[in-house]
Amino acid sequence: MTSPPPVPAGPDPGLPQPPAPNPDAPNQDTLAAVASAAGRVRDLAVSASRRAADQAGDLARRAAAPGRALLTALRGQGTTAGLRHLPQEGPVILAVNHRHVLDARALAAALPRPVHVVATADLEVATRARRAGHEPRRRDAWQQALDALAEGEVVAVFPEGAPSPDSDLHKGRDAVGRLVLAAGVTVVPAVLDTRAASLVFGPALDFSRFRGLPVERTLARGVTDETMAAIADLGGLRYRDTYPTTARDQLRSGTQKRRDQLRARAEQRRMTERRAIEARQLADLEERRDLARLHREAEEQARTRAEQAAERDRQRRVVPPPDNPVPDSPVPDRPLHDHTEQADS
Repeated sequence: MTSPPPVPAGPDPGLPQPPAPNPDAPNQDTLAAVASAAGRVRDLAVSASRRAADQAGDLARRAAAPGRALLTALRGQGTTAGLRHLPQEGPVILAVNHRHVLDARALAAALPRPVHVVATADLEVATRARRAGHEPRRRDAWQQALDALAEGEVVAVFPEGAPSPDSDLHKGRDAVGRLVLAAGVTVVPAVLDTRAASLVFGPALDFSRFRGLPVERTLARGVTDETMAAIADLGGLRYRDTYPTTARDQLRSGTQKRRDQLRARAEQRRMTERRAIEARQLADLEERRDLARLHREAEEQARTRAEQAAERDRQRRVVPPPDNPVPDSPVPDRPLHDHTEQADS
């Protein structure tokens, strides 16, 4: 008997077959590289967000720093130096520079003694009225300051009269010198920086050498200038011989002038650009006109050439008859034998 043919080795067709490998599917190394790259991207994003948050926090802290310093000054929790120069009791005039609208409140919160703040503008009005011979009907700033000094209080004045528009120390008012001469008390210069919550007292100034002299404008001006010089030396401030209001007006006028100059430059730049655009448009128009003219001339030349060529062709096709035409004489037909006979003869 013959044996059955051998069955080839291979998967059993009756059993489920495993899926064939896909050559386009990524391998394990590719998946690991993609996962690593995704991790690095995630780390970079996290670090970038942290840096942005830190920068935003720094900006917020810097923006809030002046507000915190101002609040500290208004609470009387700022730094104070030279407090030994301020008498613990007795009348004293405290001459302070003026930078902020809240300087009076910050000064009252920082002083260990009660203080009576006199508005320099009101003091100036009162002194002018008294110099003009007008008696006040009620207690004005001048009388209030003298009464406070008579009671042994501290009277604070801002000789500049208005907040400085810059960081400089400006010219003081004559009314402060008149008050100092009229009261005959100790004057203590001080430098206040409300934005930085700091207050510095300087050595007291003695003007007793002027006691008994008539209070004139020149003397009051000298006392005020000496007081302002002491404040400038104490705080290392640059002194400007202009009132704060004048400096503010000059600053505003300078700012307005710069704005006007910028507007004028911008307008001049716009006019220049407009003129350039108009010049380009005019040049384009001239160029289009020239092109149109050249186009018309070319068409005219082409038309003329075409007409000339057509005329020449017509002249070649039509041949004119001669002037004296000669009629053709008929030639008789001769037989061929005639020629033969003539040749024989």
